[in-house]
Amino acid sequence: MFDAVIGQALPKRLLETALQTGKLSHAYIFHGAEGIGKTTLALEFAKAIVCEHHTGCGVCSACKQFFSTQDIHILEGDRSISVNQIRELTTEIYLQPFLFSKKIYLIKDAEKMTVGAQNALLKVFEEPPRYAVILLVTNSLTALLPTILSRGVQIHCAQLHPKELKEYFSKNHLPVPSDEVLALSKGSVTEALALAESQDYQSMRKTVLRDTALLLRNRTSKDTIRLYQDFITYEKEVNRVTDIVASLIYDASLTDVSLRKNTDFSDVPSISLGEASALYEDIATLAKALSQNGNYAISVLGALLRMKAHLG
Repeated sequence: MFDAVIGQALPKRLLETALQTGKLSHAYIFHGAEGIGKTTLALEFAKAIVCEHHTGCGVCSACKQFFSTQDIHILEGDRSISVNQIRELTTEIYLQPFLFSKKIYLIKDAEKMTVGAQNALLKVFEEPPRYAVILLVTNSLTALLPTILSRGVQIHCAQLHPKELKEYFSKNHLPVPSDEVLALSKGSVTEALALAESQDYQSMRKTVLRDTALLLRNRTSKDTIRLYQDFITYEKEVNRVTDIVASLIYDASLTDVSLRKNTDFSDVPSISLGEASALYEDIATLAKALSQNGNYAISVLGALLRMKAHLG
Protein backbone atom coordinates (compact mmCIF):
# COMPACT_ATOMS: atom_id res chain seq x y z
CA MET A 1 0.00 0.00 0.00
CA PHE A 2 1.18 3.54 -0.83
CA ASP A 3 4.03 2.13 -2.96
CA ALA A 4 4.10 5.33 -5.03
CA VAL A 5 5.11 7.33 -1.96
CA ILE A 6 8.77 7.40 -0.91
CA GLY A 7 9.43 7.44 2.84
CA GLN A 8 6.75 8.72 5.26
CA ALA A 9 6.62 5.45 7.22
CA LEU A 10 4.62 6.83 10.17
CA PRO A 11 1.95 8.64 8.10
CA LYS A 12 1.54 5.52 5.98
CA ARG A 13 1.06 3.38 9.07
CA LEU A 14 -1.56 5.75 10.52
CA LEU A 15 -3.51 5.83 7.26
CA GLU A 16 -3.27 2.06 6.76
CA THR A 17 -4.69 1.52 10.25
CA ALA A 18 -7.64 3.81 9.48
CA LEU A 19 -8.33 1.89 6.27
CA GLN A 20 -8.01 -1.55 7.84
CA THR A 21 -10.22 -0.74 10.82
CA GLY A 22 -12.73 1.28 8.80
CA LYS A 23 -12.39 4.15 11.28
CA LEU A 24 -12.08 6.98 8.79
CA SER A 25 -12.27 10.59 9.84
CA HIS A 26 -14.27 13.10 7.82
CA ALA A 27 -11.17 15.29 7.41
CA TYR A 28 -7.39 14.88 7.17
CA ILE A 29 -4.77 17.62 7.02
CA PHE A 30 -1.53 16.60 5.29
CA HIS A 31 1.19 19.09 6.19
CA GLY A 32 4.94 19.49 5.85
CA ALA A 33 7.56 21.13 3.65
CA GLU A 34 7.17 21.49 -0.09
CA GLY A 35 8.29 18.63 -2.32
CA ILE A 36 8.16 15.73 0.17
CA GLY A 37 5.19 13.80 -1.24
CA LYS A 38 2.20 15.20 0.70
CA THR A 39 -0.10 15.48 -2.31
CA THR A 40 0.94 12.08 -3.65
CA LEU A 41 0.22 10.49 -0.28
CA ALA A 42 -3.18 12.22 -0.06
CA LEU A 43 -4.10 11.00 -3.56
CA GLU A 44 -3.00 7.45 -2.79
CA PHE A 45 -5.04 7.55 0.42
CA ALA A 46 -8.08 8.78 -1.53
CA LYS A 47 -7.68 5.91 -4.00
CA ALA A 48 -7.43 3.40 -1.15
CA ILE A 49 -10.61 4.77 0.45
CA VAL A 50 -12.73 4.03 -2.65
CA CYS A 51 -10.78 0.92 -3.72
CA GLU A 52 -12.78 -2.31 -3.50
CA HIS A 53 -9.94 -3.82 -1.47
CA HIS A 54 -9.10 -0.60 0.44
CA THR A 55 -5.51 -0.81 -0.79
CA GLY A 56 -5.48 1.35 -3.91
CA CYS A 57 -4.78 -1.80 -5.91
CA GLY A 58 -5.02 -0.05 -9.27
CA VAL A 59 -6.83 -2.94 -10.96
CA CYS A 60 -10.34 -2.95 -9.49
CA SER A 61 -13.20 -1.05 -11.11
CA ALA A 62 -13.08 1.74 -8.53
CA CYS A 63 -9.36 2.36 -8.99
CA LYS A 64 -9.69 2.42 -12.76
CA GLN A 65 -12.49 4.97 -12.59
CA PHE A 66 -10.91 7.09 -9.88
CA PHE A 67 -10.16 10.16 -12.03
CA SER A 68 -13.28 9.88 -14.22
CA THR A 69 -16.06 9.95 -11.63
CA GLN A 70 -17.80 12.97 -10.16
CA ASP A 71 -17.33 11.47 -6.68
CA ILE A 72 -13.71 12.65 -6.69
CA HIS A 73 -13.08 16.39 -6.52
CA ILE A 74 -9.63 18.01 -6.62
CA LEU A 75 -9.62 21.72 -5.85
CA GLU A 76 -6.70 24.08 -6.26
CA GLY A 77 -6.31 27.80 -6.75
CA ASP A 78 -3.82 29.99 -8.55
CA ARG A 79 -2.99 32.69 -6.04
CA SER A 80 -5.84 31.99 -3.66
CA ILE A 81 -8.83 29.74 -3.06
CA SER A 82 -11.90 31.94 -2.82
CA VAL A 83 -14.99 31.74 -0.67
CA ASN A 84 -17.06 31.14 -3.83
CA GLN A 85 -14.99 28.06 -4.70
CA ILE A 86 -15.58 26.64 -1.24
CA ARG A 87 -19.28 27.51 -1.34
CA GLU A 88 -19.59 25.53 -4.57
CA LEU A 89 -17.90 22.63 -2.78
CA THR A 90 -20.17 22.88 0.26
CA THR A 91 -23.24 22.89 -1.96
CA GLU A 92 -22.14 19.88 -3.99
CA ILE A 93 -20.91 17.86 -1.04
CA TYR A 94 -24.44 17.26 0.26
CA LEU A 95 -25.45 15.46 -2.94
CA GLN A 96 -25.26 11.68 -2.57
CA PRO A 97 -22.30 9.83 -4.16
CA PHE A 98 -22.84 8.82 -7.76
CA LEU A 99 -20.64 5.73 -8.08
CA PHE A 100 -18.67 5.08 -4.89
CA SER A 101 -19.73 4.77 -1.27
CA LYS A 102 -17.57 7.81 -0.47
CA LYS A 103 -17.05 11.23 -1.96
CA ILE A 104 -13.51 12.60 -1.74
CA TYR A 105 -12.59 16.28 -1.75
CA LEU A 106 -8.87 17.01 -2.01
CA ILE A 107 -7.86 20.67 -1.57
CA LYS A 108 -4.29 21.34 -2.70
CA ASP A 109 -2.32 24.26 -1.26
CA ALA A 110 -4.98 24.68 1.42
CA GLU A 111 -3.01 27.59 2.90
CA LYS A 112 -4.25 29.61 -0.10
CA MET A 113 -7.81 29.58 1.22
CA THR A 114 -8.95 33.01 2.26
CA VAL A 115 -10.31 33.45 5.79
CA GLY A 116 -13.79 33.63 4.30
CA ALA A 117 -13.21 30.39 2.41
CA GLN A 118 -12.00 28.65 5.56
CA ASN A 119 -15.04 29.84 7.50
CA ALA A 120 -17.28 28.50 4.73
CA LEU A 121 -15.48 25.15 4.87
CA LEU A 122 -15.80 25.08 8.65
CA LYS A 123 -19.55 24.56 8.34
CA VAL A 124 -18.90 21.24 6.57
CA PHE A 125 -16.22 20.30 9.09
CA GLU A 126 -18.75 20.79 11.88
CA GLU A 127 -21.59 18.82 10.23
CA PRO A 128 -20.08 16.61 7.52
CA PRO A 129 -22.21 14.14 5.54
CA ARG A 130 -21.32 10.57 6.53
CA TYR A 131 -20.04 9.68 3.06
CA ALA A 132 -17.66 12.65 2.59
CA VAL A 133 -13.92 12.75 3.29
CA ILE A 134 -12.06 16.05 2.94
CA LEU A 135 -8.29 16.02 2.46
CA LEU A 136 -6.38 19.26 2.92
CA VAL A 137 -2.75 19.50 1.74
CA THR A 138 -0.69 22.41 3.00
CA ASN A 139 2.86 23.67 3.39
CA SER A 140 1.82 25.88 6.31
CA LEU A 141 -0.36 24.86 9.23
CA THR A 142 -0.17 28.38 10.65
CA ALA A 143 -2.14 29.67 7.64
CA LEU A 144 -5.16 27.58 8.66
CA LEU A 145 -7.69 28.63 11.28
CA PRO A 146 -7.42 26.87 14.66
CA THR A 147 -11.05 25.79 14.27
CA ILE A 148 -10.13 23.99 11.02
CA LEU A 149 -7.06 22.36 12.58
CA SER A 150 -9.01 21.11 15.60
CA ARG A 151 -11.54 19.28 13.44
CA GLY A 152 -9.19 17.33 11.19
CA VAL A 153 -6.68 14.53 11.71
CA GLN A 154 -3.24 16.05 11.20
CA ILE A 155 -0.84 13.94 9.15
CA HIS A 156 2.68 15.32 9.41
CA CYS A 157 4.89 14.42 6.46
CA ALA A 158 8.58 14.61 7.32
CA GLN A 159 11.50 15.78 5.22
CA LEU A 160 12.98 12.95 3.20
CA HIS A 161 16.32 11.41 4.12
CA PRO A 162 19.03 11.71 1.42
CA LYS A 163 18.73 7.94 0.87
CA GLU A 164 15.00 8.34 0.27
CA LEU A 165 15.65 11.20 -2.14
CA LYS A 166 18.05 8.96 -4.06
CA GLU A 167 15.36 6.27 -4.13
CA TYR A 168 12.86 8.76 -5.56
CA PHE A 169 15.19 9.85 -8.37
CA SER A 170 16.20 6.29 -9.20
CA LYS A 171 12.60 5.05 -9.15
CA ASN A 172 11.54 7.81 -11.52
CA HIS A 173 14.55 7.29 -13.83
CA LEU A 174 15.96 10.74 -13.13
CA PRO A 175 19.64 11.69 -12.69
CA VAL A 176 20.54 11.41 -9.01
CA PRO A 177 21.87 14.73 -7.65
CA SER A 178 25.19 14.87 -5.84
CA ASP A 179 25.41 14.13 -2.12
CA GLU A 180 26.07 17.82 -1.49
CA VAL A 181 22.86 18.87 -3.24
CA LEU A 182 20.85 16.20 -1.44
CA ALA A 183 22.25 17.32 1.90
CA LEU A 184 21.25 20.92 1.26
CA SER A 185 17.81 20.18 -0.23
CA LYS A 186 16.07 20.02 3.18
CA GLY A 187 14.62 16.63 2.28
CA SER A 188 12.62 18.10 -0.60
CA VAL A 189 12.49 16.61 -4.08
CA THR A 190 11.49 20.01 -5.47
CA GLU A 191 14.45 21.72 -3.83
CA ALA A 192 16.88 18.99 -4.90
CA LEU A 193 15.75 19.33 -8.52
CA ALA A 194 16.08 23.11 -8.42
CA LEU A 195 19.55 22.97 -6.90
CA ALA A 196 20.82 20.27 -9.24
CA GLU A 197 19.62 22.09 -12.35
CA SER A 198 20.84 25.54 -11.39
CA GLN A 199 24.30 26.50 -12.56
CA ASP A 200 23.86 29.80 -10.72
CA TYR A 201 23.37 27.89 -7.50
CA GLN A 202 26.54 25.88 -8.00
CA SER A 203 28.51 29.10 -8.55
CA MET A 204 26.90 30.75 -5.53
CA ARG A 205 27.61 27.71 -3.35
CA LYS A 206 31.31 27.68 -4.24
CA THR A 207 31.61 31.39 -3.49
CA VAL A 208 29.79 31.25 -0.16
CA LEU A 209 31.67 28.12 0.97
CA ARG A 210 35.00 29.78 0.16
CA ASP A 211 34.19 33.02 1.94
CA THR A 212 32.69 31.29 4.98
CA ALA A 213 35.82 29.18 5.29
CA LEU A 214 37.98 32.32 5.14
CA LEU A 215 35.99 33.93 7.96
CA LEU A 216 36.12 30.81 10.13
CA ARG A 217 39.87 30.50 9.60
CA ASN A 218 41.15 34.09 9.55
CA ARG A 219 38.46 35.73 11.74
CA THR A 220 39.17 39.20 10.31
CA SER A 221 37.01 42.20 9.48
CA LYS A 222 38.09 41.88 5.86
CA ASP A 223 36.66 38.34 5.68
CA THR A 224 33.49 39.46 7.47
CA ILE A 225 32.88 42.12 4.83
CA ARG A 226 33.60 39.62 2.04
CA LEU A 227 30.89 37.27 3.33
CA TYR A 228 28.58 40.25 3.87
CA GLN A 229 28.99 41.13 0.19
CA ASP A 230 27.93 37.57 -0.70
CA PHE A 231 24.72 38.04 1.28
CA ILE A 232 24.07 41.32 -0.56
CA THR A 233 24.81 39.79 -3.97
CA TYR A 234 22.55 36.80 -3.34
CA GLU A 235 19.83 38.58 -1.39
CA LYS A 236 17.06 36.79 -3.32
CA GLU A 237 18.63 33.46 -2.31
CA VAL A 238 19.24 34.36 1.33
CA ASN A 239 17.70 31.15 2.70
CA ARG A 240 20.06 29.06 0.60
CA VAL A 241 23.02 31.26 1.52
CA THR A 242 22.36 30.78 5.23
CA ASP A 243 21.96 27.04 4.68
CA ILE A 244 25.36 26.90 2.97
CA VAL A 245 26.99 28.91 5.77
CA ALA A 246 25.40 26.65 8.39
CA SER A 247 26.53 23.52 6.56
CA LEU A 248 30.17 24.64 6.62
CA ILE A 249 29.94 25.58 10.30
CA TYR A 250 28.74 22.03 10.90
CA ASP A 251 31.60 20.57 8.87
CA ALA A 252 34.15 22.76 10.66
CA SER A 253 32.99 21.52 14.08
CA LEU A 254 33.45 17.82 13.23
CA THR A 255 36.40 15.69 14.22
CA ASP A 256 35.29 12.90 11.88
CA VAL A 257 35.66 14.25 8.34
CA SER A 258 33.64 11.35 6.92
CA LEU A 259 30.51 12.98 8.37
CA ARG A 260 30.91 16.25 6.48
CA LYS A 261 28.02 17.53 4.37
CA ASN A 262 30.20 19.29 1.82
CA THR A 263 32.27 16.32 0.71
CA ASP A 264 33.51 18.13 -2.40
CA PHE A 265 34.95 21.06 -0.41
CA SER A 266 38.24 20.21 1.27
CA ASP A 267 39.39 23.60 2.56
CA VAL A 268 37.50 23.31 5.85
CA PRO A 269 38.94 25.06 8.93
CA SER A 270 38.44 23.76 12.46
CA ILE A 271 36.27 25.41 15.13
CA SER A 272 35.16 24.29 18.59
CA LEU A 273 31.68 22.99 19.41
CA GLY A 274 31.15 26.06 21.58
CA GLU A 275 31.97 28.35 18.68
CA ALA A 276 29.70 26.37 16.38
CA SER A 277 26.82 26.63 18.84
CA ALA A 278 27.23 30.41 19.11
CA LEU A 279 27.41 30.77 15.31
CA TYR A 280 24.24 28.72 14.84
CA GLU A 281 22.50 31.06 17.28
CA ASP A 282 23.67 34.05 15.24
CA ILE A 283 22.21 32.51 12.09
CA ALA A 284 18.92 31.71 13.86
CA THR A 285 18.71 35.32 15.06
CA LEU A 286 19.29 36.53 11.51
CA ALA A 287 16.56 34.24 10.14
CA LYS A 288 14.11 35.52 12.75
CA ALA A 289 14.93 39.16 11.96
CA LEU A 290 14.43 38.60 8.24
CA SER A 291 11.14 36.75 8.81
CA GLN A 292 9.91 39.84 10.65
CA ASN A 293 10.85 42.04 7.68
CA GLY A 294 13.82 43.61 9.40
CA ASN A 295 16.18 45.79 7.35
CA TYR A 296 18.06 43.26 5.23
CA ALA A 297 21.52 44.87 5.06
CA ILE A 298 21.56 45.90 8.73
CA SER A 299 20.30 42.49 9.91
CA VAL A 300 22.93 40.62 7.88
CA LEU A 301 25.78 42.89 8.93
CA GLY A 302 24.78 42.64 12.59
CA ALA A 303 24.68 38.84 12.40
CA LEU A 304 28.09 38.61 10.72
CA LEU A 305 29.67 41.00 13.22
CA ARG A 306 28.32 38.84 16.04
CA MET A 307 29.77 35.79 14.33
CA LYS A 308 33.17 37.44 14.09
CA ALA A 309 32.99 38.38 17.79
CA HIS A 310 32.17 34.79 18.73
CA LEU A 311 35.15 33.60 16.72
CA GLY A 312 37.42 35.96 18.69
